[in-house]
Amino acid sequence: MGTQYKIAPRIMSTEMSSVRVPLTNREIEYIISWKSETFWPDEIRLVAKLKRSLSSDEPLQLSRLQMQLVYGWAEEQMAGPYGRAMGNIEERTIAEKIMNALEAN
Repeated sequence: MGTQYKIAPRIMSTEMSSVRVPLTNREIEYIISWKSETFWPDEIRLVAKLKRSLSSDEPLQLSRLQMQLVYGWAEEQMAGPYGRAMGNIEERTIAEKIMNALEAN
């Protein structure tokens, strides 16, 4: 008789869900200015998505990976000497909004 194998249940969805991130146009422009040069394909797609959101009336929708990328960019911008977080109010606001969206999902 043949061996029967149990198939593991699907643990993670292969579809990437998007989350509405409440960033203003000014904040989106600010994020785009952080990445004048992009190298990685995920960054290129993200910057293009941010630019498209400026020209459309639809709210910005980002995947978890994209939110993590933006949060990383915000951390880079806020990094001060000796690893202390610096940054201005806009950078901190963007980081807080992204972190809240990440924690909610």
